[in-house]
Amino acid sequence: MINGSELLKTGDVIGVVSCSDALHLEGCVEEYPDMYFAQAQAEILAMGFKCRLGQYLRSAEPHLRAQDFNEMVRDPGVSAIMFATGGDSVGEVIPFLDFESLKLHPKIIVGQSDISVLLNYINLVTGMVSYHGNNFMFGFGKDVCDVDRSEFKKAFCQGMIDSFDVSSGFRVLRKGRAEGMLVGGNLQSLSKLFSLYPLVGFEGKILFLETFMTTAQQAKAYLQYMDRFGVFDQISGLVIGYNYGMQTKFADEIQLEGLVMKMFPDYEFPVVKVENFGHCTGNVIIPIGQKGVLDTEERIWGAL
Repeated sequence: MINGSELLKTGDVIGVVSCSDALHLEGCVEEYPDMYFAQAQAEILAMGFKCRLGQYLRSAEPHLRAQDFNEMVRDPGVSAIMFATGGDSVGEVIPFLDFESLKLHPKIIVGQSDISVLLNYINLVTGMVSYHGNNFMFGFGKDVCDVDRSEFKKAFCQGMIDSFDVSSGFRVLRKGRAEGMLVGGNLQSLSKLFSLYPLVGFEGKILFLETFMTTAQQAKAYLQYMDRFGVFDQISGLVIGYNYGMQTKFADEIQLEGLVMKMFPDYEFPVVKVENFGHCTGNVIIPIGQKGVLDTEERIWGAL
């Protein structure tokens, strides 16, 4: 069992819905979204599962995109729900989602980017664990790698969600050990959580953060915003993931981990930099709402 539902097996159906931006398949010369969408479908099939696409993936109406999610939740033939893409619109869709049905019919819910707001919100309002991992379109279409395939099967077919492989990078910025609920996701998107759920608290939690095309100046503003809500006074540990834009296009600027250490030098919680979650990289499956651990001496982080 995982999250109150059965582990995935060959032939199970994964529902694909748009709970952030509508999915646009316009054959863009730069991104070729039609190609990526087809590749994502082929990838899911190659892993042994079936895809059920939402009826309103491209709809501009938030309540219709939410309707797809609600129908997938209520459908006993759908074993897991994966989000088509990220964007900026998750706050428009959340008010139309049926969380009471999700409590009655718990399922594997997985995504990232703007969707990380919804993943944390699901945990807050239902108590369910949700899962931070690649989205459908770009995660399993454009940027899929062996890490994504193996982590998806390890987590959802074998139920093995524990400490993560850090052989590809684990840099200690502040020593220490922390245990607490795992929460987090995209830095820019998480700022929406405070307006959607004003009572959200971070006491004793291990926060994980990543960014996409965020600059150092923007990241500083988002960190300051979170600080005004007392986030860094409350957390027990911080894990900084892969920050695509900052590490590639803005590599000469101060990086997210450098900003954190410069802005919050007097805190005692452990801080590490890893490379195993974020945009445009292989993603481990992080269970939001499950107890986790961060230990700089043992060089581990993950779920307990």
